[in-house]
Amino acid sequence: EEEASTAVQMFWGPHSAGHQSPAALCLDLHANGHCLSASPQSAGYENPLHKTWVRSTIAHNTVTVDGRPMIPYDVEVDSVWKTDGARGLATDGVLELFQAEGPFKACRASNEAVYPGIRLDRTLVLTDRFVLDLFRVIGSDSHLYDYAMHILGTPTAALQTQENQGGMFFQDGGYCHLENVRTIEAPTGVASLSWETASGPLHAVVRAGEGSEFILADDPVSEKTQTLGALKPLPRPSALIVRSSGDQAMIMSLWSTQAHELDMTIEDGRADGDVTVKTRIGSQIERWHLPWAAKKVTQLGQTGPKDSTQE
Repeated sequence: EEEASTAVQMFWGPHSAGHQSPAALCLDLHANGHCLSASPQSAGYENPLHKTWVRSTIAHNTVTVDGRPMIPYDVEVDSVWKTDGARGLATDGVLELFQAEGPFKACRASNEAVYPGIRLDRTLVLTDRFVLDLFRVIGSDSHLYDYAMHILGTPTAALQTQENQGGMFFQDGGYCHLENVRTIEAPTGVASLSWETASGPLHAVVRAGEGSEFILADDPVSEKTQTLGALKPLPRPSALIVRSSGDQAMIMSLWSTQAHELDMTIEDGRADGDVTVKTRIGSQIERWHLPWAAKKVTQLGQTGPKDSTQE
């Protein structure tokens, strides 16, 4: 049961060691004994991908602002070992909520240090059927926000896509390493996607503001890269990037490995306020309240029969 369970991990601590990547509020998804999303693995400090890809923020499952890595990798230096202390900086995040008791779990963390003047704020809800991810970004001025998820698998859904010619951000920094970049047609700011992974299908519904751009790409890989202790070669990661702009952005996603129809509707909310969302897996519908104040996530209601295979 534990091996087959769904799990999520989020990093919210400081950039305290030189071998870390600039990836505050990065998360990884796990299910059926496998990691379904992962940060890039280094093939060594001399590898050409190490500085420009592994040490970029866009290579990780978090939000990149204005196409540049988070502090302390926001400036170009020759060293591959960058720490907060070298420049007298602090990149600590704040654990806003850790809700471990009850039929579902929730946690929330924020960071206002890695992009000065911008608040990154992420709330996760974990049930035995799905992971709900709310990423709020709040700035004082207009910025470009790229929410990224790198999945260890291949997109399988029949999506209407077109080749992305690539703006300036897909030619600079870590973005230049992305391959087969294509745009998903999602005029209403919502996309339903699926990937084939080592543990089977992974499904997602992702919602952002109208006018947001949904992008798929293939991550770069090094022939020397292999996770320590892995018995089989890892599948090539593919990237989902949701690009939004403005003084704030809110990206909400629902992730599940269950073979049921998946849907999610944001009933009310904005980045700097309370959010109410309705989720549906098959015939089971649930409503959730994710407050702006540092208070507990609540389940507002549930309808539909519970799958007999669930606990």
